[in-house]
Amino acid sequence: MGLGAVAAAQGDYARAARLLSAGDRFFEESGAVIDPGDRPEFDRAVALAKKGLKPNTFTEIWAEGRSMSREQAIKYAVNERQDASK
Repeated sequence: MGLGAVAAAQGDYARAARLLSAGDRFFEESGAVIDPGDRPEFDRAVALAKKGLKPNTFTEIWAEGRSMSREQAIKYAVNERQDASK
């Protein structure tokens, strides 16, 4: 999620949406919650991604991120040129 926030701050809104949504799903699946101190940063990053993308595009990319496996999300997070579907 931290790299998603960085991507949003850098204007890479599609990357941000994928990473943030993947992280959000993993938190949900584990029963964990985002630390209250980190929640404002997460919300700001999501808002930036939403603002930077067309609504339908954001929705599609958010769904892509949520469908990524942990392995896919990690590979995508560390390799900015990697396609999200791999």
